[in-house]
Amino acid sequence: MLSEETKAKLRAIPNGKCSTCNSNRSYTNPLAKCFKCKKKFCYDHIWASLGKKGVEDYCDDCRKK
Repeated sequence: MLSEETKAKLRAIPNGKCSTCNSNRSYTNPLAKCFKCKKKFCYDHIWASLGKKGVEDYCDDCRKK
C-alpha cells in the first residue's frame, strides 16, 4: 500500500497532453517529445526517427525548418 504522502506526490505530477490536439496521455495514446522544441505530441502528430542519429523525433513545425 502507498502512504498518503506518496499518493499526494503522484497526484501532483501533471498528466501529459498533446500540444496539437490536446488529447491526454494514456497507455493507448502515448506521447513523444520533439527533439528541437521539447513539446510533447501524440504519435499522430510527430515524425519519428527522422534525425541524423535515427532516434530523434520532430513535430511538423520543426520538420519544416
